[in-house]
Amino acid sequence: MKLTHTKIRNLSQPGRYTDAAGLHLRVNKGGSKVFILRKVVRGKRKDIPLGQWPDLTLAEARVKASELRLSILQGEFKQERKRETPTFREAAAEVYDLYKPRWKNEKHTKNWWQSMEKYAFASIGDMRVDEVARADIIRILKPIWVSRAERARRLRQRMRSVFRWCEGNDYISSNPCGEGLDGVLPQVPRSQNRFRSLPYQELPGALAKVEASGASLSARLCFQFLALLALRSGEARNLTWNMVDEERALLIIPGESMKMNQEYRSPLSDEVLSILARARELGDEGLCFPSPHGRERPLSDMSLMAMLRRVGLRERMTAHGCRHSFKSWASEQGYDWQLSELQLAHRLPGLQEVYMTTDLLDRRREMMAAWGKFLAEN
Repeated sequence: MKLTHTKIRNLSQPGRYTDAAGLHLRVNKGGSKVFILRKVVRGKRKDIPLGQWPDLTLAEARVKASELRLSILQGEFKQERKRETPTFREAAAEVYDLYKPRWKNEKHTKNWWQSMEKYAFASIGDMRVDEVARADIIRILKPIWVSRAERARRLRQRMRSVFRWCEGNDYISSNPCGEGLDGVLPQVPRSQNRFRSLPYQELPGALAKVEASGASLSARLCFQFLALLALRSGEARNLTWNMVDEERALLIIPGESMKMNQEYRSPLSDEVLSILARARELGDEGLCFPSPHGRERPLSDMSLMAMLRRVGLRERMTAHGCRHSFKSWASEQGYDWQLSELQLAHRLPGLQEVYMTTDLLDRRREMMAAWGKFLAEN
């Protein structure tokens, strides 16, 4: 029995449904529906995708199939793609391998693939990317779009990047995860969750608890170091001695080691230099704060979290939260907004970054000396 519009609309069971003269409708496991023309081309049977329903109507599919049959009969048909179209899982693996070297956050790198496995691969992982329809994406995102809004937003962003790569490689003609979804899924306010942080007045006491903890010397010094400079955890944990100029009391971290891929300079206060002098006990080559399990291995983020848990602070602050404490202190002490932003290695907005040709190092030196004294004397 030939296909009809009503029958196609009501089909839900995965399988292949025949129309006529080699035209079929394939219903995929995820629910998408694709017209294919099954014909023998140069002695080999091929399934030639025509397009997805309802973007391609039944009438249009019949016309397209008729034109292709004539092209095959006249020997003019050529496969549009020289390479085999990948499945979504295969395409995701390509994108993951492509971008992984650029990601500096270990947690982000791990979560990228885990989110795909948990939500996307179960539904569309084994589907060819040119078979994935917008309805499949909606089916993945809709259950978590409101209840887990931030997770859903990131998942959509990651799937969208995979399909963008597919589009650039001519595997698909349009992105099923693109702007068309905006009219289907409701707008959800962005999460305003921040890293847990202490009021800056309590940070000196927290550092005293860290120093008195039974954690490794490397972990204790690393935490105090990042708090004194308001560094990101990864920037401190991966710090090497060739980035430290103790004579000039200057820290220089190359762009490839920074989140924003720009060289970063920071003044070193007396308190920071004291921390570094103690760190020399761990070795004066390679990493400044090596793992207790081997000098060639940096401390893990988990080691810092475990230390905070040990002193009863894990539920109130994170290592990154020290940056929030510093920002609040700098604002209340009346330091220029630009000074604290440059110390935090944030990008300045708009044209400010374009026209800013100095990192105000000398002015930041005064500010960081005051921050060091505050943390040491309170």
